[in-house]
Amino acid sequence: MTDEPTSGAFRLDALTGDWRVISPGRRGVPAAATRLPELPDPPGPCPFCPDNLALQGETVCLVGDDWPVRVVRNRYPTVQESALHTPGSVEDGDASDAADRFVPAGGAHEVLIEGPEHLGDIPTFDPAHFAVVWQTYLARARALAAVPGVQHVAIFRNRGRRAGSSQPHPHGQIVATRALGPGVSRRWARAAQHHAQGGGTLLADVLEADRAADRVVREEAPFVWSVPYAPQLAFESRVLPASGAGNLLALPPGEVAVLAALVQRAVARTVEVSGRPAYNLVLRLPPVAALDHGAAFWSIDILPRGGPGAGLELSTGFTMVSTPPEEAVTRLRQ
Repeated sequence: MTDEPTSGAFRLDALTGDWRVISPGRRGVPAAATRLPELPDPPGPCPFCPDNLALQGETVCLVGDDWPVRVVRNRYPTVQESALHTPGSVEDGDASDAADRFVPAGGAHEVLIEGPEHLGDIPTFDPAHFAVVWQTYLARARALAAVPGVQHVAIFRNRGRRAGSSQPHPHGQIVATRALGPGVSRRWARAAQHHAQGGGTLLADVLEADRAADRVVREEAPFVWSVPYAPQLAFESRVLPASGAGNLLALPPGEVAVLAALVQRAVARTVEVSGRPAYNLVLRLPPVAALDHGAAFWSIDILPRGGPGAGLELSTGFTMVSTPPEEAVTRLRQ
């Protein structure tokens, strides 16, 4: 393999098979100032504050006497539990079908309210409280994964306008679906193929390359915080199992506390170094049926957001990053 040009390169993301553009030459483009506040400012009282319980969806569970963590059904769900077992499958038919097709959007959509403080955030949370938050996320994911008909459980957290957040109060979402999204399907297909060919996990090989290329920011056994070789966004990073394998939903409580502490450190440092207070936190799980498969692994991706994609991204599907991950990892470590 020839050395990469310093002027930029196309890099392959091994976990997805997507090509990314790393272009340091774009870093001189002046950034447009935003006139919008970073956090959303919706009208009316906050539905997630303790004094406005009547504005929340139906309560699923409470954690703690003063509900430091509360899970409710999303009042504006993407999927409906009533459609979870209606006839039809997204696997039926193929792209050659001429007629319009649909399958009812079955699943469950919950909101996890991370605490009573209206303007708190991961970097400001008490570490013990944030460990409880993560215990609750994983408990709800386990419960939804056990529901018949659910094929995948997604957990994500949008913070700030540019990350798609509609409320400033700290919260995350858990979505269980009767179908696999195309991104989940592609990642799992690559992972399963890699395992079938070599016996190990795809993530274990990616982590080996990260360590060899000095892209690891920090290790807190049994977890690793690293910067991907082909990021979608500048200063993107991810927290991973150090073994490159395993079922996240089966972690013992002590390890969940270690994981929460590393995620908290990673988010705080990413916001500080990137200068972008808006971010998405995305927990990537394999399909429910594959959680304990030998090829299975998980990741928690931290994606600082500077705005929506521009012309290149929209016209080609490429994502473009002007800060090489080799520079990002150095700055995140400092």
